[in-house]
Amino acid sequence: MDHFLAGYKAAKKAGDEVGLTVILGVEIRFMETNSCDYLLYGIDENFLRSNPNMHMLTPWEFYEKFGQDILIIQAHPFRGSNETVFIECIHGIEIENTCIRAENRNEKALEFYKANPSLYTVRGSDTHHEGDEGKAHMLFNNLPQNGPELMNAIISQKGC
Repeated sequence: MDHFLAGYKAAKKAGDEVGLTVILGVEIRFMETNSCDYLLYGIDENFLRSNPNMHMLTPWEFYEKFGQDILIIQAHPFRGSNETVFIECIHGIEIENTCIRAENRNEKALEFYKANPSLYTVRGSDTHHEGDEGKAHMLFNNLPQNGPELMNAIISQKGC
């Protein structure tokens, strides 16, 4: 877990030095179940340290165990040939993903959201390489300062 958190801590330190808010987040894939990625909002370091093997659960077990405490969003739900959204174990979907090296099919994600408007939505740039950053955004009335505040901001601005 220290290795996983090292990148976040370095980014947080650099962000603090220049006045940029850096919030801990996780993209997880459940090892034995499917190839879908899930974004977790509302977590903190204690959550991660208390649940080091959460990736060994199924999405349904994870939702049952943590779904009341954190926000679980299916990332890039229609990327490539993926057609499966596990709506019973998520709170929302990523309706815009701006990774330039992938066929994200954002229009399909937006269609799915319109057919399922009770879902929360997020947007992301999927930054894995230099030049990916800052291509998607979410606007909030108040700037979240940590994971729980970001989760609450997403919940309170549903549909924005």
